[in-house]
Amino acid sequence: MKIQAFLAAVATAGGAAMAAEEIGQGYPQRPVRVLVGLAPGGGTDTYARLISQKLTDTLGQQFIVDNRPSAGGNIAGEMTARAAPDGYTLWVATPTSVINPYLWRDLRYDVLKDFAPVVQLVNSQFVLSVNNSVPVA
Repeated sequence: MKIQAFLAAVATAGGAAMAAEEIGQGYPQRPVRVLVGLAPGGGTDTYARLISQKLTDTLGQQFIVDNRPSAGGNIAGEMTARAAPDGYTLWVATPTSVINPYLWRDLRYDVLKDFAPVVQLVNSQFVLSVNNSVPVA
């Protein structure tokens, strides 16, 4: 396991534990569903599973990863938006969450109004590369 992934999981688990103490309601009192809009085995799924396991260990309640790949992550987003706003359904949003409103006419949720951000899990860089013969710099 990469050290960055481990540290992110520990920091997230610690932050959730402190938030649970501040709330004072013993959160969570039942399993928490963590929706991932991508297929199992990819980078987003791996981070979600690492962090969910740390949260389970730290808070003593299961955080269960539920993969719902399809429609560019929209199915998981819609499921989260329609869930009870009680903190027991979490969504691992990806950069497509910001792009999808411009790509899908019939998006059934508003990414700005229907969600409250909790924590940034990962910060990654994207690179566009082309063959040397392509006339761009």
